[in-house]
Amino acid sequence: MKKEVFIIIILNVVISGIIFSQSPARISRADKMFEGFSYPDAIEVYESIKKKDTHVIRRLAEAYRLTGNTKMAEKYYAELYASNQATQEDWYYYGEMLKMNSKYDDARNVFEGYNKKYPNDTRVTSYLSLPDLKSKLDKNSNLFKLHNLKINSLESDFGTSYYKDKVVYTSSRIGLSFTYYEYNWNKKRFLNLYSFSPSMKKKTKVQRVRVMKAQGRINRKFHEGPATFNHDGTVMIFTRDTYVPKSALNTEGIRVLELWSSTKNEKNKWSAPQPLPFNNKNYNVGHAALTPDGNTLYFVSDMPGGLGETDIYVAKKNSDGSWGEAKNLGEPINTKGREMFPFYHASGMLIFASDGHPGLGGLDIFYAKGSEEKFGVVKNVGIPLNSSSDDFAMILDQSRTSGYISTNRAGGKGDDDIYAFETERPFPFSKRIEGYARDIQNPSIVLPGAKISLKDENNEEILTVQADERGYYTFEVDGDKEYLLTGKLEKYNDGESKANTNTEEEVVQVDVLMEKIPLISLNCLVTDKSTGQPISGTYIQVKDKKTGAIVMEGNTLTDGWIRKSMEELKKNDQLTYTISISAEGYLSKTVDFEHTILAEGPINLHEKLDLTLSKLEIGADLAKMIDIKPIYFDLGKHNIRPDAARELDKIVAIMKEYPNMVIELGSHTDCRSSAAYNQALSDRRAKSSAAYIVSKGIDSSRIYGKGYGESKLLNNCACEGNVKSTCSEEEHQRNRRTEFIIVKM
Repeated sequence: MKKEVFIIIILNVVISGIIFSQSPARISRADKMFEGFSYPDAIEVYESIKKKDTHVIRRLAEAYRLTGNTKMAEKYYAELYASNQATQEDWYYYGEMLKMNSKYDDARNVFEGYNKKYPNDTRVTSYLSLPDLKSKLDKNSNLFKLHNLKINSLESDFGTSYYKDKVVYTSSRIGLSFTYYEYNWNKKRFLNLYSFSPSMKKKTKVQRVRVMKAQGRINRKFHEGPATFNHDGTVMIFTRDTYVPKSALNTEGIRVLELWSSTKNEKNKWSAPQPLPFNNKNYNVGHAALTPDGNTLYFVSDMPGGLGETDIYVAKKNSDGSWGEAKNLGEPINTKGREMFPFYHASGMLIFASDGHPGLGGLDIFYAKGSEEKFGVVKNVGIPLNSSSDDFAMILDQSRTSGYISTNRAGGKGDDDIYAFETERPFPFSKRIEGYARDIQNPSIVLPGAKISLKDENNEEILTVQADERGYYTFEVDGDKEYLLTGKLEKYNDGESKANTNTEEEVVQVDVLMEKIPLISLNCLVTDKSTGQPISGTYIQVKDKKTGAIVMEGNTLTDGWIRKSMEELKKNDQLTYTISISAEGYLSKTVDFEHTILAEGPINLHEKLDLTLSKLEIGADLAKMIDIKPIYFDLGKHNIRPDAARELDKIVAIMKEYPNMVIELGSHTDCRSSAAYNQALSDRRAKSSAAYIVSKGIDSSRIYGKGYGESKLLNNCACEGNVKSTCSEEEHQRNRRTEFIIVKM
């Protein structure tokens, strides 16, 4: 088993009595063994060569890695690394071997150098982004009790699954059948399926091991296992080698892994296994996991088009019982590395093994919540379930307080061992947010059926649930984080509440309050002028111009809306409001609003006024962001007229509101008159306008005038020299403009 758990299997070739005379002949013979997956035999020959060149050293490194000897693999990868002959793959696996040998500081140093030369490998960048990974993964280690099972043999025992009151697993153990076959990858016996019955009181104690039997011979000559079952134990899907004749194998003559199924018949016997439609002689398909209802299947494959070496795929059953198309789960589950051994828990959690996500070395066990449509953040299950060795094939019981993992860590009995674990409280060790959907005006009124959405700190939706008949909802979440809860219900405005799990309490109580849509209400949606996207957290104040009273004040929700019940208003009331809007990073806006209420219902201010906001960013023109009329000068002059002063005063007000803003005031002319004259005139006008703004209390370092003359026409109205323009006066007017460009914030 070891590092290459998902492998291409071929029959063993017994090699004996070979006499090597010359290194080239030895290398050629060893290469054939290596390419035929006879890694132990290849290692023996490569090691016998006294003067090992780069090719031999690399082959030894790979062969030791593929057979799980991480110490010897590290030795030879280190030689390649030191000689500067390491390829990208050599460099990566050297770091991996250091991790698997618990040399974390050395591994980080190697990966930092690797990342500088190969910066796009997400396996390494994600690992380097977590410098305190080991301490984080050790945080809950005291909550686990881990036990090596007595049923483990000196061979490979791994890949457990629940089957009624039994546990089925895969093993290469010897002695439970009369026939003995071994395969040449690591000189181990071919895999078969076995079962044991755990003690009801103590899961670490088991009854005797039994061989799985079925019509059509489930355990045959080559590999069988692992297996998965539906909740009722009436359907079994298991991995096996293809059993077609040699003539029907792929062009490389390789026996790939396939998925087969068997069902319990009316006599409570397993039917003859049948192949699944995903099988293909050109790639491997295996390591499946059925959901409890048996209608969804997760499995592993190295089929073309995946993200990494092996990916997890999902398929759903059609109404006629056949399997639908297999879909790659994609990110965040799959990576550039290997994703393997999926297990789907009834609570909505996918557990799997990976060497592509940040871990302690080799395969680590991870989990993510969700379904085949969408999974949330992938998380490492931590120590002690994970170690610096290969850890995989985790399953979890219904109570989420016990289960099994497979691992080849030090201290075991054989190649891979099965460990039972127990926890003090249900895994994962999450916290719970719970509460009720309530009416904000009368909190004693609960709101059954309200849809409550859980969002993360980036406002990304994690999960949506429906409040029960009591208005109650609950979420299992991570600790030490802040979440946003939003409530939706017909005839109610959306409600929002925040929940912080950075607390010692296991349960965080938060109610989501929603306001019933009133007969008359003031509503406002604030959006970005350029993108049209809602702007959350925008401060809005609505003031009655007649009385000076503030009739609405607050911040927009995450969807950009703010709403206020106006129960005091009635039909035929006349409204005269001043509306002020401001948001961080945007230009504030104040507008007047006059309206006569003709009917009951919501008054959507944004439908009657321009309440979009323009982002304050370098290069933006304030003249386009606010209502600045064209600044006119008398013919051939540059003095500031009263009408121009009124427009420049608007710029003064903005610059006082934003004291770090620096403006370039650019003056432009049309093409008429000479270019030199237009350049000089525009420069005088720009500097005169800037001087006026400075005279109003703005520091001269924050604004400067610059004339562009006719050098930046906005249309095809050029008329310099022999060029004659046929443009209208309106077209020429478009080029006569003053711009206020933000050059610094």
